[in-house]
Amino acid sequence: MQRGMFMQAVVVEQTESFMPAMPERILVATDMTDTDALVPHAIAQARANGAEVMLLHAVAESAAVDEAEGDYLAKVKRLRDLRVELLGVARRFESQGIACATAVRNGAASEVICAELDRCSVSRIILGAGGREGVGPFLPGSVARELDGRVGVPISVVGMNGQVLPAGS
Repeated sequence: MQRGMFMQAVVVEQTESFMPAMPERILVATDMTDTDALVPHAIAQARANGAEVMLLHAVAESAAVDEAEGDYLAKVKRLRDLRVELLGVARRFESQGIACATAVRNGAASEVICAELDRCSVSRIILGAGGREGVGPFLPGSVARELDGRVGVPISVVGMNGQVLPAGS
């Protein structure tokens, strides 16, 4: 009887090791102009995989203001406004029962995304296909191509119409 129990345990172990990995946390990188397209796609992915969502917005270095007192206060206000806007997007996930964290980080989009991947366990990236004037270009085709060779997780690029594009497009 012990031999049969051992065989059964081995079969269960082998089955579990061959199961495809399901995303536990999805990183959604947004330039804030693409949330209407990104959110439904990310909600569907999170629901299908039982995943949490991390919303991330990168503020390009070229958009940084001088640190003179007035400019510094303008920068702080701008970052606060971006955080508040991102929290509003997070509420859309939370209203669907999906845990959602937010972050606004300074730097180039691909560098900020890679740093976030290092900081927390992410199993999928969803990018938007758009750009925001005045904040610096968020070029998802370029960002996706930069990330494609650097990260070991799937990348989806969502167009403004909600269509999922190839990562390098």
